[in-house]
Amino acid sequence: MSLVIGNPLPQSRFDVCWLEPLSGGQQWSKLMGCALIMYCYSFSQRKSLWNVLFVHALSGFLGTIIENVWVAAANCKIMVPGDTSSSYAYVLLINELNWIPHESSIIIYSYIKTRVILKSAVMEKIVNYFLGIVFLLYVACRANIGRLRFQHNFLSDDDIALAHNYVYILWIIADVVLFVLLIWNVVDHLSKSLTSSGKIIKTLLNSSLPRFAVILFNTMVLSVLNFVLRNPGLDPQSVLTLKNLSKFTSLVKGTYPTLMLLDVLMTKFMLYGKEDKSGTGGRSGHGTGSQMKANESLSSGLRA
Repeated sequence: MSLVIGNPLPQSRFDVCWLEPLSGGQQWSKLMGCALIMYCYSFSQRKSLWNVLFVHALSGFLGTIIENVWVAAANCKIMVPGDTSSSYAYVLLINELNWIPHESSIIIYSYIKTRVILKSAVMEKIVNYFLGIVFLLYVACRANIGRLRFQHNFLSDDDIALAHNYVYILWIIADVVLFVLLIWNVVDHLSKSLTSSGKIIKTLLNSSLPRFAVILFNTMVLSVLNFVLRNPGLDPQSVLTLKNLSKFTSLVKGTYPTLMLLDVLMTKFMLYGKEDKSGTGGRSGHGTGSQMKANESLSSGLRA
């Protein structure tokens, strides 16, 4: 996450310095999305999907607030960015403890939804090991970002941008694997006419695919832009255009919490909304006992 430091403001107005960056698109979108998730969580059943979302929201909310302390100190000239002797560098280092769960929870959330239709226990175990390795590498890369930010006392420079790229690459790999697994298993279910799980398939397609597509595509663009902008041979006009595009993708990244909230709300509505309205609780009497049992088993994995 990169915040643009605004015009320096008087030291006596630290509150203004602190609030000014939060009025920006990415920070405001992230804060509001995280706040809405935590609010909705208080009315939820607090099952697996909501628990993951709560971790995502709480860490994102705290991460944005704490990081903005550093920005406010820079705007008010309390400290100078790049001054490695400043104690404010510790703010950036410690705040990685928020960004790690905030971003990794998106992948965990996607896996919980994809795992619902994995029929092979062997495949599930392989995916578990794979994501475990990706998570460890991800934590190492985020720790490296924290180290660089601490050493440079800066939110973003060339070294930090490169370190962010490794995080994006890991994120892309995990999302591509989960996306392919989701599509593959959906096609497999449809080809075998598993009508008992038709509702689950429809729910996954309508709630997960749009979120998957937006986050995966946006993360890819962020990664590509980070690499391209490191090219010293770019002309000034191209650099300006690419930086504006990078700013736009950062704004989209700020909407991730809202996309996650829409996903879980759509999941709940599509699985239980019509059932609750009809008063049947999903037990309409259609289908065999085994079909109903299979459908209930699948839907239990998406309890929200």
